[in-house]
Amino acid sequence: MDFFRFLGNIVWFILCGFISGLAWLAIGLIWCITIIGIPVGIQCLKLSCVSFFPFGKIFCLEQKQAHSC
Repeated sequence: MDFFRFLGNIVWFILCGFISGLAWLAIGLIWCITIIGIPVGIQCLKLSCVSFFPFGKIFCLEQKQAHSC
């Protein structure tokens, strides 16, 4: 299973992940210029990490406690 995640991440990165990740990174840095935009900028920076290599990531929609997903 790990091999297919790795393979999927490489194919994704080559085809469109690099451009998408750079776009989210640039948008996040632009949002972080202002104090009010910092929370949005931080979320954009998190999305840039996911956009570079999305396969194998786990998302939590609700925060239950201090435990990870």
